[in-house]
Amino acid sequence: MSQPSGPRRPNRPIAIPVVPAPEPGQATRRAAPSALSAPAAVTEEGTLLALPPLSLYVHLPWCLRKCPYCDFNSHESAPPDAALQSRYRQALVRDLEAALPQVWGRTVHSIFIGGGTPSLFEPEQVEALLADIRARLRLEPACEITLEANPGTFEAQRFA
Repeated sequence: MSQPSGPRRPNRPIAIPVVPAPEPGQATRRAAPSALSAPAAVTEEGTLLALPPLSLYVHLPWCLRKCPYCDFNSHESAPPDAALQSRYRQALVRDLEAALPQVWGRTVHSIFIGGGTPSLFEPEQVEALLADIRARLRLEPACEITLEANPGTFEAQRFA
């Protein structure tokens, strides 16, 4: 397969500023509407009436091979062993706990597990990760949970 033509983005994380979620009733600046933002209930004065929902993205960066078109922070490797998966999950939980003051009071309405190839992780580790999230954040009853998968790298019994 030939290499893609044209500029590629560098394979590194992009710094996105984290701003604390305002408390209900706290005045906020009005931002231009965005297709990526959920509408928030705001008074005429720009006061936030309710906290907007929260979407989580969880990155599991391992792949069996790096696709030539991929710009994501991913690492070509054999599937990580159980000990590495557990250590990585624990690091994700520490990262989540550090961010809790920024998102406290918001309800999670979607969780997207991407990568890499998240389907390389053991189902028990994914289940434990979701339990860790549920233990720390309130999820909507119909919270959408999505896990990216490569059809060539998972066993059907994992999804039975």
